[in-house]
Amino acid sequence: MYNSRVLDRKESDMELRIKIELLQKVNQIKHLYNGYRMEEIAEKFDHKILRLPSYHCELNQIERIWSQVKGYVAKENKTFELNEINELVTKGIDNVSTQNWINCIKHVIKKEKEMLEINGLSDEILKNQNFIISVNSDSSNTIQK
Repeated sequence: MYNSRVLDRKESDMELRIKIELLQKVNQIKHLYNGYRMEEIAEKFDHKILRLPSYHCELNQIERIWSQVKGYVAKENKTFELNEINELVTKGIDNVSTQNWINCIKHVIKKEKEMLEINGLSDEILKNQNFIISVNSDSSNTIQK
């Protein structure tokens, strides 16, 4: 009979060594992959790729379109079988019109302007302000003009 704890420990020690070894190998070559290949290609043609901020689906048209497709599938799905769902997704995508895309783009432009305005307002408010943040025990914050 064998001691399962000893085997489990040996296995986890080996897993840990493999993980450490893999991380060391990654650290040796990761500098070769600091950029995105698409950015390199775009730069060759004097283009720049702009990335959307994380967690801001209101700035991404495809999120609104995908929501439209999912809504169609949810409304039309009767059997909840995979084949029907596949057909409904395809049909939902086919239902997306040029006007849907135009509306989504207009929505995103509107949201961008709102965000830029808010950012400009906050920049203006903060421009002439000095903040003093006390880190003593009472942690009181004061704002001076």
